[in-house]
Amino acid sequence: MSHILTECDAPGRCVLWELAEGTLAKKGVHIPCLSYGMVLGIPSLELSRDDGGISHSRTRLARIVLSETAHMVWKMRCERVIGWDGEQERTHPEALIRNKWYAAINERLRLDIERTKKRWKKRRIPPTTVLETWRGTLHDEKSLPEDWTGTSGVLVGKLHPG
Repeated sequence: MSHILTECDAPGRCVLWELAEGTLAKKGVHIPCLSYGMVLGIPSLELSRDDGGISHSRTRLARIVLSETAHMVWKMRCERVIGWDGEQERTHPEALIRNKWYAAINERLRLDIERTKKRWKKRRIPPTTVLETWRGTLHDEKSLPEDWTGTSGVLVGKLHPG
């Protein structure tokens, strides 16, 4: 498992982690060294603010992005090795890898937005939590209203033809 998530040379793994690192860098989150231990520790990850306190928005985004990325690395490996029965010459095109990753992250954003609605009652996420989590990572963010949780079509990144 460690090899699959952090060392494998198969096309896709590096692209996925680079997408994650690029998105997190927009929020000032830098992952110093990707390791199997770090991936296993994602649920307990806590990121500090400059004053030493916990940055809940950066922590929440990092947990979402890193766990989705690890899951995507695993899914693409399973598709390549099991689904394609180990066809050595067959690989995922980079555009497809990027599109799958953006689709997964945008789905998590969509779920966050959905959970801001009052019908979720006790399990509702305050809109401010969602706004703070995703602020700085959205596509064309400057054109969005201040509270974009009621706006359709909000994306972290656009899918690219490929």
